[in-house]
Amino acid sequence: MTPASEVAAVETEAKRMMGLFEYADDTVDAIHELKNAGFDDLVVFSPIPVHEIEHALEHDQKKFIWSVKSIIEVVRNRNFHVLRFTLIGMVGGVSAALLLTFGTALNWPIPQGGMPIIALPPIGLITYELGSLGAALGTIGGFMYLSWLPTMKDEVYDEAVGSDKFGIAVKEVDPGTIEVVRNIMTECHAVSIEEKTGALR
Repeated sequence: MTPASEVAAVETEAKRMMGLFEYADDTVDAIHELKNAGFDDLVVFSPIPVHEIEHALEHDQKKFIWSVKSIIEVVRNRNFHVLRFTLIGMVGGVSAALLLTFGTALNWPIPQGGMPIIALPPIGLITYELGSLGAALGTIGGFMYLSWLPTMKDEVYDEAVGSDKFGIAVKEVDPGTIEVVRNIMTECHAVSIEEKTGALR
């Protein structure tokens, strides 16, 4: 018998609607129709790069104006968070290098003819190397984490979008709008429309 908590979790899980399309033109038309109907949170799957799909997804975004103010605003509000993991990895690598070199020199001092126990040239070299290694590992780890790789969750996906079909997934579909989404996709010649549950990036 299924526990009541598991039943409640299944019932409250967000519904997704996913439609498969044969042609890119039908996919673009469906994107426009769904956006006009108020469904802005879309995820599109495509077996090949199609510029028309990108334009359809971005048609309501403001055009970027190249200026110093605009660039500063983009940097402040950026959503490419991998750089933060790179910085954390670099700081961690530099800290480990300084701890290793300073700690080794102070715990096991080897006097050499009046030369300093803590010599900056070799410490600088080791610090640079471990800082670079930490930044590289932080970048890889950040990319894997932000990309949900590897994922252990059920995802909204269809293997057909990896070969010859285009897919459109609509997030957070409530029961009152399921038929609206289904009708729009049907009018745009969707070959398959399914209700799905699971993670959707």
